[in-house]
Formats: sequence, structure tokens, C-alpha cells
Amino acid sequence: MKYSVIEKLMWYLPSSPVLTYVADEEIEGFYSLVDSKGNLYGYIEVSDEGHFNNIGIDLLPEEVPEEWKSQWKTTLTYEELKGRAESFVHEFCQYEVTFSSSFDWGDGEFMFMFEALDEELDILLPNTGSIITFNQYGFLQAASVFPKPEGIRYPEIKVSEEEAYSILMKEPLIELGIDMEQATPKLQYIPVHEIMGVTVDGDISRVFDENPEVKPVFKELPASTTTTAIESLLGVPGHYKKYEAIGSRIWWQEPKEEVEEGDEPILMDVSEEGYVLIRSSTLAPTNYSNPLPKSQLYQAAVELLYAVEPEVNAYYKYVFDGEEAFEFDGMEWEEGDEEPTEIFTFQPFYKGIPVNSETAYVHVGYFTGFVRDATIPTVQKEHFQAFTTTPTLNFQQAQEIYTKDLLVKLSRTSEEDGFDLMYRMDVPKSARFIEKIDAHTAEVTYVESGIVEERD
Repeated sequence: MKYSVIEKLMWYLPSSPVLTYVADEEIEGFYSLVDSKGNLYGYIEVSDEGHFNNIGIDLLPEEVPEEWKSQWKTTLTYEELKGRAESFVHEFCQYEVTFSSSFDWGDGEFMFMFEALDEELDILLPNTGSIITFNQYGFLQAASVFPKPEGIRYPEIKVSEEEAYSILMKEPLIELGIDMEQATPKLQYIPVHEIMGVTVDGDISRVFDENPEVKPVFKELPASTTTTAIESLLGVPGHYKKYEAIGSRIWWQEPKEEVEEGDEPILMDVSEEGYVLIRSSTLAPTNYSNPLPKSQLYQAAVELLYAVEPEVNAYYKYVFDGEEAFEFDGMEWEEGDEEPTEIFTFQPFYKGIPVNSETAYVHVGYFTGFVRDATIPTVQKEHFQAFTTTPTLNFQQAQEIYTKDLLVKLSRTSEEDGFDLMYRMDVPKSARFIEKIDAHTAEVTYVESGIVEERD
């Protein structure tokens, strides 16, 4: 049965070159799509019962073979693509679903969503049904079918839609943030993403209600007490030689070794956008058999920040994930593999306001304590010289703009053990969600959703 499912999937792909499926030796139900030369095109996953789960074409645009492109002749209309998606769902989804929405992702790709329906309340069930992506010529790019929904609960609805809306409107739904647009700071009102909506009991629903311990906490960085050399933090072997290119590119490698740009074993560079980029891929696991404590890895990450930006504690805070220590569960670092790392996240602030999209990430090896990868936005103080954190648009004015088209809609939520009910924030089809509001000019930026069509 598994093979008949795979063969049916082939009907949605170009007929040439002929692709075959090769079973994975370790993962049951996982198959690679390859041509006669062994070139990889994508993958297919099939359930233990022989039903389709996933397919993905794993080719970059420049990797698409000419044989495939030669079959991309006729551009299908939207309705033709939707019809093809409906046929796919009827063939591969094992339960009844209904059309939910469709999206235009650009570059000629369209995604169609079908979801199961709670017929009693006429509400769609999230994370059910199927998601299918076609290119404009009608060939499959990716698809998934989700398990049949179970555990649909009907709790008492204690507040009406109007009451839920009134409860929501009493909450601050926006907050100040700073965007860096072409190195120029912009003071913006942005949505409080933690708020999801209103429960049917009349309480505000927040992202971390079920697991408050995982809510990120911003912690001040310790003052710098050491001046560890970059070479030590990156694990540069003593016999490596330091090289510098014109500009800001620095790397370390074996003396006299021929290394092409992009393949340097240890690299530190500053991008055109002002990001410090670091990559270190040396050292085999020899003599590194036990993972180090999290506190030691955190110290290495902080020292790297100080090495890059001496005044880092004036701007950055550590985004603490609530875990003081690791649970390794037999973690190993095997010969030939990259060292597994812990990612430490640091959020910049200016006068107490978060600088969005300028987050720093430092990857530190569990076993060596060396920094393996990092992306650190550099703080340019001169960019803030003419910047004021006092908004021209006050909070109440911004809240009114943000909530002008906002409404709440009774919706299903997907939980681990089934489906609950909640009033989610939504906007009419004629409107769009607001992404941000300029606190000085009141200019509104909307979320680009790519939605083509939604179920009524």
C-alpha cells in the first residue's frame, strides 16, 4: 500500500526525468526521491498504515533541472490550481475536510489549506486536514496531511462575542519598540504578541499561560571582569595563522593552506548591514567527552559580546529561557559531526525600549565551550544622537488606530489532548492586521499575509 501511495504522488510531479523512491535505512516510512544518477530531488513520508504524510521537493531555483523546466509550459489559472489541490485532498486525506484558505507566496507558488470542520459550531479545526503547495504550472512543491482530529471539547461558553471584545479592549494591545530601518532608529508601536485572545470563561489568553516557566525573562549582563582573547573564545589552534582581507574580514587557518572564501575554518567578518558574523568549525571530539555546565557556556557567550562590543552591558540583556542547567540525555559528539551547541540570545535595548530585529545569537559548543557561530548586531551610538524616545502619538491614540478594525471570533485552538474554544483576535476580510504604527508620524504598516481567498 505504501508504494501505491508513492506512485500516485508521482502523478503530481513532472514526468521526466523518471524519479524513483529509495527507502531510508534508519527511518521507517521515509523515502528519498532520486533520478537515475542518484541526484536528490526531495522526500516522501508515509505512515505505518500506508497513508501519505508529507512530500517536499528540496531543490533551489538554480538546481531545478532543465528537463523539469521544459515541462513548465502552461501557467494555470487560480481556479485550476485550486481544483488540483481539491483533487489531491480527495485522494490522500483519509477524512472529510473543507477549503480553508489560499496564499500567493510570490515566485509563482500558491499554497492551499483544507481543514476539518466542527460541524456543530461551524468552526474550522486548526492543524488538521492538508496543506498543498503548487507552482504556477500545477506541479507539486510540498504537501502534508495531518492526523484525523480527536478530542473535540465543548466547554460552557460563559461570555458572548460582544463581552469578549469588551474584555479585550481593556487590555494594552500595543507597546513601544524600536526598528532599525537602514541604520536609522524608528520608534514604533507594535502588537503585544503574547496576547492571543479571550477564553470562553472571560479571561485574557496569553501565550505562556500553560507554561509560565518558559516565558523569556530579560536579565542584565554581568560586568566584564576578563579580557579573553577572541582566539581563545573561538578555539583557534596555536599553530593556526591569522589572515586579514581588505575591509573587515579576518580568518584563521593552517599556514600555507589553500582556502577559498566561504570555506575558512574560523572566520570573523562584519557584514554591510553592520552585523559581526562568526563561524568556527575546527576540532574533532577527541578529548572532549563530557558536556560542560551551562554557566560556563553562558560565560563564553558573554565574553564574546564584550570582545565585540566593550559597552555591551549598556545595551544588551540576556533572554533567559528559564533553565539553569541542561538535561543531556546521553548527548554525544561523534567523529565527523559538527559539535552540538547551545544558543544564547541577547536583546538590545535603548533607554529601556527593545530594539526589534537586532537580536544577537551566540552558539557555544556543549563539549568545548568554544563559540561555534554568532550573529551580533553592532551598536552604533551615533545613530541615536538625534533620536527621541518620546512619542508624538500617545498610547491611547495608537491603541485606537490598532483596534479600529479589530474583532474577536469564536475559534478552535489545538491542544496536546484535543481542541478547545477561544475568542481569537481577527479582522474583517476587507482589512488587514497592523504590523506597526510609527510613534512619531502615525504611519501604519500592515502585515503582508499573501492571502488570496478565505472560507466565508
